Amino acid sequence: MPPEGAVFPMWFSNVQALKGELPQQLLQFLPPTQTLRMGKQNAGNQFQYACAITEERQNGLFWAQFRNAISVAAVTAIHRSFFIGSIQTSRR
Repeated sequence: MPPEGAVFPMWFSNVQALKGELPQQLLQFLPPTQTLRMGKQNAGNQFQYACAITEERQNGLFWAQFRNAISVAAVTAIHRSFFIGSIQTSRR
């Protein structure tokens, strides 16, 4: 991340997931989740992740889920103005 970039992190609990409060408007942009693998072993029942990066490599969306206890999302941008414009748009 360059110095002029920014990261917007978000955390979600298992209660929020059960209530359907995960950010579906963001998650729709992610490919199917993956897990960590080593040979025949995998951590699918413990950890899943997905990421999507724009073609221009300007912005990214990252998702990780640890068991069913907590989920973490992050939106990244190489220019902070991406978030400033998004905040102003959402307040209108």
